Amino acid sequence: MTTKQLIKVPSAIVLILLGSAVGLVVGMFLGGSATAVSLADTGPLLRWLTPTLRILMDVSQGIAIGGLVLIGFALTAKTQAFRKSLNLVAISSAIWALSGTAYLIVTYLNISGSTFSLEQSFADQFYIFVTSIELGKYLALNLLAGFVLAIITLFIRNYLGVLFSGAIALAALIPIALSGHSAGSSNHALAVNSLGLHLLGISIWVGGLVTLIVAYRNDARKEIVTRYSSLALFGFTLVLISGFTAAQIRLGNISNWFTTSYGQVALLKVLALAVLGLFGFIYRTKLIKDLTDKFWKLVSFEFIVFGLAIGLGTALARTAYPVVDYPSGELTPAEILTGSKLPTEPNAFSLFLSWKIDVLWSLICLAIVLFYILGVRRLRSRGDQWSLARTLSWVSGVFLLFYITNGYFNVYEQYLFSSH
Repeated sequence: MTTKQLIKVPSAIVLILLGSAVGLVVGMFLGGSATAVSLADTGPLLRWLTPTLRILMDVSQGIAIGGLVLIGFALTAKTQAFRKSLNLVAISSAIWALSGTAYLIVTYLNISGSTFSLEQSFADQFYIFVTSIELGKYLALNLLAGFVLAIITLFIRNYLGVLFSGAIALAALIPIALSGHSAGSSNHALAVNSLGLHLLGISIWVGGLVTLIVAYRNDARKEIVTRYSSLALFGFTLVLISGFTAAQIRLGNISNWFTTSYGQVALLKVLALAVLGLFGFIYRTKLIKDLTDKFWKLVSFEFIVFGLAIGLGTALARTAYPVVDYPSGELTPAEILTGSKLPTEPNAFSLFLSWKIDVLWSLICLAIVLFYILGVRRLRSRGDQWSLARTLSWVSGVFLLFYITNGYFNVYEQYLFSSH
């Protein structure tokens, strides 16, 4: 494979943005967010500029996060690939910060209904938005992380710096997850965790693939592609599970997937993710053994489909969903405090039959069981012995962790101090 046959980073980003533009247009027209609303419409400019800036922010943030993960997982320190990949992260972080700033401003304009101005009164109101209003604070924290990463990644030359930068980048996903438009619903924790995991998965998947182009030109090629393949599988799993969970919260029942505009846009996104999963299966099982032109042609097409999924997801975030689970009417004290109704009175059966699934802890438990079992298999394949009792002990401990974070205690922890 020569470097001439390899897709370049600018081309990859253009393909992602091209696919995103198509996905955004299709998603907004199908979902209805492309048309003017009867009350407080902000006009066509802001209607299209806001999601466009959000796509630019999400793509650049994803490249920065996925790049740091791939660097820490697959690259050797002090190599050319290591340095150039960090430069890519720095550039992506700078774009993330700048596009995030623009997105913060247009979000304020959308919410306030005001027009941009250089007058002191506008600055004062905008300052209140970013310091006192939750959405403004969350977006400001996220773009601040982008500015910090754009600076510090220029000076990093070792794994400790990558670990520190990665922690900042991953923490930046928290305010974005909290600002999701189901943050105030009765499924608040599930919605926030699902969105956070979704953003993490897509960042590792897409950002890692863009960074792979830089690393592949300068380092041990087959090993890097193999390691990225494992990361991509992990990212795909996160995106699939968290995306379905987040969509189901908003759709409520299966029929809404087909009969509502939100469900139809969600189905298109699912289709795009299914195609991406198929691509991953092909190059993981076949093309990775022989990195020829076919591999990079498939990767090029993969960037377009990635863009489609990102554009559809951005449009989905602006589409009204059929199930509204915000408390309404005369609220009980429990609903005022927690946003949810009281669960049934606890009894002996509640200890075993009460469940409130936490997608984050469920995935953590699943992952640590799978990694443990894979480790045991590797030990035995090389002739080492490992006690079955130790494996059963580990699995039992993880099941206890799963029960505590998803069962009775998670159901009642907001209502009973003993459970909390």
